Amino acid sequence: MPNNLDAAIQSIVARAAADVVRVVKQSIADEINRLSSGSVGGSRGGRVARQPALPSSGGGGGGRGGRQAPQKASGRGGRRGRSGSPSENDLRTVHDFVRGNSGLRSEEIQQRLGGEPELIRKALAKLRATGQVRTEGQKRATVYFNA
Repeated sequence: MPNNLDAAIQSIVARAAADVVRVVKQSIADEINRLSSGSVGGSRGGRVARQPALPSSGGGGGGRGGRQAPQKASGRGGRRGRSGSPSENDLRTVHDFVRGNSGLRSEEIQQRLGGEPELIRKALAKLRATGQVRTEGQKRATVYFNA
């Protein structure tokens, strides 16, 4: 009788282990798909899913996914300088994101929105200057809220 019980327990444990491996593999595949599609969500404190990335104002494909060949700069040729001022659409996108995701640091906003970090920093600064967002904290601990 103990042999049958041992065999039954081993069979149950083997099936459970196989199920755990299957679920972990599926979870990894889902996470890879989620990251490659550019969406964020899941179990990070119930935060809202990632917004579309801000358009790049310059050269190569600096976003997620496959690497694109850099585009030629217009004008005299050579490298493009820093990203320009954020457009009204960029400001609206960042403001809408902050409105829906209060209490995030600049780095977190940049990661979740995607796009150029410099452009997002400039948009946050402009939104702060115009009173559309307010901040709490100092330096890297600064968090953004809708005004």
